[in-house]
Formats: sequence, structure tokens, C-alpha cells
Amino acid sequence: MEQGENERAKRLLLGLHERLWHSPASDFTNLLRRAGMSGEVISLAKEAVKCCAICRKYIRLPNRPQLRARGAHVFNETVQMDLFYWESTWFMLLIDEATRFKKCGTIDGQESEHLMKAILELWIYHFGPPERLVLDQQVALMSHDSGAEFERLGINRCPRGTTSGHGSEQHTGTGIVERHVQLTKLTMFKLRAELQRQGLQPTEPELGQEAAMAQNLTLSYGGVTPSMAVYGTMPREFYNPDSEHVMNTEGALETDLTVFERALRIRQTSLAQAQQAVMEDRVARASRTRPHQLDVGELVAGTSEVERSEEHT
Repeated sequence: MEQGENERAKRLLLGLHERLWHSPASDFTNLLRRAGMSGEVISLAKEAVKCCAICRKYIRLPNRPQLRARGAHVFNETVQMDLFYWESTWFMLLIDEATRFKKCGTIDGQESEHLMKAILELWIYHFGPPERLVLDQQVALMSHDSGAEFERLGINRCPRGTTSGHGSEQHTGTGIVERHVQLTKLTMFKLRAELQRQGLQPTEPELGQEAAMAQNLTLSYGGVTPSMAVYGTMPREFYNPDSEHVMNTEGALETDLTVFERALRIRQTSLAQAQQAVMEDRVARASRTRPHQLDVGELVAGTSEVERSEEHT
């Protein structure tokens, strides 16, 4: 068909699509096949459905990829960064892709110097500059001056794209750190509630720091915790139930807490709350799962379209 005829055919197909209550492209094309339409008309029908303003406005987002084609293999090769707002305070979370070791702390502001200072204090002072820093296009870190500062330490800045509208939360390039942001926030909520019940008033930096460290000590990936993967061994625990030192146990009866007793109570509580947060998060994820449902009885040989993975095609 000529160009003019194609446009007229698409308008007619678009009108039919609207009369059929905005039928999905797969159902619409199946109907046309059963009516004996040619392959050229089927192709025009797919283009017509894509041009429907109503369907484009309410189209369902595709599933986010669950597997990545590449990933870091050694510690500090690739570090993901994200900011999150929790109880009137901004936090920065940094997580290593290879080991899932994370550091969390508060930031003074969202200007370039504030963010770089936080990266320096939370990560670079302890582990050195990472080879790649993956972030979701923080405006303050996208300037030429910021790029020059990253280049000064040999850090390759890797911004990842974002989407707008109802898909704005789906940053597939920084999925690891965003996944751990939710787990860290849940741990912080539970840790604060439990510490307040014990009569302690933790600060925001303490909550972020201890929530991250508790996950480094307790989460297991292939039988190895992030702390073990980074340090080669587990850090020595704050409390040893077999210790013969008097204050190791007598300190639990104190009401006027010293600096070390306060740290011990916060650490032990954070370890317990991290596991509780993981269990609750697991149940929440299971409740949100929507597996694809396919009625095999409705499939018609040679007519129904079935998606197949590339490795089987």
C-alpha cells in the first residue's frame, strides 16, 4: 500500500481498536488474524495501537530485569550510591556490588561539597577510591567541577537513567542500592523503636551506622557475610557470653551508661533488629509478587503469541 493508504488504514484500525474498548495489541491482532486479514494489515494494527493516546497514557511498565549481564568481581571495583530521606534527615548509602558491604551516614546538605565530603568520610578514607561510582544522576554531582574531582582520584562516574511518571521509582541501573535502602530504613525504624523501649535515645547517625553494620555482620551471600568478604574474618564481637571479665556481664545492670556500654547495647540490638527486618521484608516481597498467569486451554496453535526467552529461540 502507498503511504496515504497506510495512514488511512491505520486511522480505521485505530477507530476499530477504540470501538473494541482499547483491546490490547495481542488480542487485537489475534482478532484480525481470525478475520483473515493479511500480514501487512496485522503490522499496521500493531502500529495503530502504539499510536493510541489513551493506551500510551495507561500502559503497563515492562518487568524490570532480575539478572544483570555484568557485575563487579572484586571489592571496591564498583560502588553504588543513593540518598534517602528518613525522619527529617538525609542519609547516604554506599554499597559495594561484589560483596554487598555497605556504609550509611548522614549528610549536611545536597550540595556537591557535602556529598563529596560524605563519600570521602564514609568510604574513601577506609577503602580508597572505587574504580566506578554508580549513581542515579544526582544533580549536584553531574557538573563539570564534580567530574573533575572524581577524575582527580581516578573514579569513573557512572550515572544511570531514570524514568518519569508512575515508573519514577524504577532505576534499574542502581537496583542494588535502592533495594538495600528499603531494608536499611526498615532496620532503622525497628532499631529506634527497640532502643527507645530500653530507655535509650539514639541519634540519626548512630541508627544509620549501626543498621548498615548489623547487615554487614548478619546477611549471608553464598555462606559469606559482607564483613567476612571484605576483611577476611568477622570483626570481634562487642559481647562474648563466655568471657570471664566481670564487666562483660555486670554492665547489663547499669542505669548510668558509659560510652562503651551504650555502644554494646546498640550493637546487640541492631543485630537482632536486622534479622527481624529481613524476615518482614521477605514476607512483604512475597505479598507483592505477581507471577505471570497463562491459561494453556485458551492458546490456539499458529495464532496465539507466546513470549520465549532468547536462549530457547
